[in-house]
Amino acid sequence: MRSPLPYLVLVAAAAGGGALIGAGWWLAASVATAEREEQAAAATGLVLRVARQAREALPRALDPADRMLALMQSRQNALARGERREAEGLEQTLVTQARRGQDGIRLVAVTDAAGALIWSSSPGALPAWLGNQEFFMAHRYGRVATAVGRMPNAAPGQGALVVSRPLLGREGGFNGIALVALEPGRIAMALPAANASSDPMLALYHADGGLLARGRGAGAVAMPAQLDPRLLPETGGDRSEIHRDPRDNHALATATAQVPGQDLVVAATLDDTTGAAAARRLALVAYGLAGLATAAWLGLLAWLGWRLRRPAAQLVETAVETPRPVAPAHSLPMRGRAAAMLPSLIEAMPTASYAALVGEDGSVQVTALSPGLERLTGHPPALFQDQDRWQRCIDWTSYPPGQPLPERLLHEPEAEAEYRLKRADGRWIWLRETCRVVARDAEGIEVVGVLQDVSREHDLARQAEQASRAATQGIVAAGLAHDLKGPLQTISFAAQNGLDALASGTAGTEEVRQRLLRVVMQSERASAIARQLGDFTRLENLKLEAVQVPAAVRAVMGEVSQALQEAGVEVQLRLADNLPPVRGLGLMVEQVLVNLCLNARDAMATRPEGQRVLRLGAVFRADTDQVEVTVTDSGGGVPPALLDRVFEMHFTTKERSKGSGLGLTLCRFIMTRFGGSIVLRNVPGGAEARLAFRRAQVLAPAPLPQQAPVAPVPGGAPQRASAAG
Repeated sequence: MRSPLPYLVLVAAAAGGGALIGAGWWLAASVATAEREEQAAAATGLVLRVARQAREALPRALDPADRMLALMQSRQNALARGERREAEGLEQTLVTQARRGQDGIRLVAVTDAAGALIWSSSPGALPAWLGNQEFFMAHRYGRVATAVGRMPNAAPGQGALVVSRPLLGREGGFNGIALVALEPGRIAMALPAANASSDPMLALYHADGGLLARGRGAGAVAMPAQLDPRLLPETGGDRSEIHRDPRDNHALATATAQVPGQDLVVAATLDDTTGAAAARRLALVAYGLAGLATAAWLGLLAWLGWRLRRPAAQLVETAVETPRPVAPAHSLPMRGRAAAMLPSLIEAMPTASYAALVGEDGSVQVTALSPGLERLTGHPPALFQDQDRWQRCIDWTSYPPGQPLPERLLHEPEAEAEYRLKRADGRWIWLRETCRVVARDAEGIEVVGVLQDVSREHDLARQAEQASRAATQGIVAAGLAHDLKGPLQTISFAAQNGLDALASGTAGTEEVRQRLLRVVMQSERASAIARQLGDFTRLENLKLEAVQVPAAVRAVMGEVSQALQEAGVEVQLRLADNLPPVRGLGLMVEQVLVNLCLNARDAMATRPEGQRVLRLGAVFRADTDQVEVTVTDSGGGVPPALLDRVFEMHFTTKERSKGSGLGLTLCRFIMTRFGGSIVLRNVPGGAEARLAFRRAQVLAPAPLPQQAPVAPVPGGAPQRASAAG
């Protein structure tokens, strides 16, 4: 009698095979789903990036219209002053530029406060009354910023675009609007072009969803005349999604981005047919393999059923009479079966693996390669094995500095590098290549490596960088309000004093002139602060200069000496001789010192008179090649528990009515952009702010005055720069 054990083993194998088949179908479904999600994420990231780039480029396209609107406001002001000749000269300039069609401008026009058209460079081109237009009503009810809309009576996507702004009177009242009609092509030129059918197509929409202008290029998607309300982003934000075109059921990736300060929305759409086809092919392969495995398993079950047709009693008899055989020594253990499945599991992974021999001269010979490479990069395995051809696909400007991976592995046990690679379809992806040495001999080393697509990680990193830039812009906006407060207060006081002097008749003429000069100087300072703080949000355009610290200190003393004198603060200057120039911007260095001096004044407000001392010193540290500037007060210091928070935005130890918590935040922001640093610490009797400036590299620094006088300060004669003591 034959033993039933082989049949029982086959039955158990069939049951185990059923479990494995189920796992195979689950794995196939997971792979197909993951590939679809990966393709969708890549398409969504691409259109979102293109929409954001177009949003950043659009404000520059409106600059010509802004200049024309400013000229029309100047014309309005000239008419209000009764200077008809100046107004006619401005009108002639506006008409000439509009008729030339320069910068895409079709016409310019002006309405009165009721919406009636009172002047136009092209009579008859506009309705006689615009009071019912959306852009007019927006300005009529309080909108001061520039508005962009459609030409009256124009179909969506056709005709000119209207850029408008309110005309304000002397008292700030609404006197009508000025408008400029632009060619839609002018706006389209600012949108990145679609150079291939695989590039996203761009369009510009109004905030109500109406089409304003279509982008240029060979994009395969026709932008709709009305944007889906679900795609309209929140103010200043963006939105993206994957949906299907109802006309041909194609998967479309669409992203929208709101233009800050404007009723404009940029939309980018990509027909993701290539990515969807790749996902379907991978799904068919995965399901096909699972189907073949299922067919083999069903065949095994049919064979077992044929083999086990004998009566059950015979099987029982066989089990009683036949001793249990010993398993042969060469039988495959369970671990061996799992190892036999390893190649198929590696093939299903979303990475590519390889083995290679690296010679002492850095040459690479690929000895094994997983099939995942072609799915990952689109290139056949033969290209990877030909290292010269593979390296031509790498963007070496993105490769990390230092030696390539093969040379590093000759001296290190493992190494990693991230770089951009051009796929076979022309798309660029980021790859992370990780290698490890598994054997060494006299001829070279044997390594194994893994290639992984990390494009998504780089997209997230770019998004984090954009979020950081937005936070920087918030700091600049807050700092701008903080730093403009001083010049604006000075302008207000000077204007008020000038008005008081006018009451005295001709005797006050000279004082009025002096006050007006002070207003002009402070206005120029406010403009310079706004301009230089704005440059800080564009680091690539920020050009630092050599700043003389003594000159900056003299300017600061001229700004704050009166405020310090009124507060009863004594100033002591200790500036070392022959200080080298530092890297920065002169006005911003002065603004940092002004903020620190005024903070010191406020910190000493509760100290008795005669004990309010401000010490300002500067010394050159040759060991660090830096100039250290210190501002020390006698205000008692900062509570130790709060020292770590003094540079936080909106954190202040003053009353809310006296401090905004922005001064120190802005100081650290400026010093960081200069490549320097700022530290606040407690010293005996008070607090000290220490600024570290990097030394400027100049060919011939101008000689510094040895003892240049500064503005008078309370407590005696004017102070002079002296050696640090």
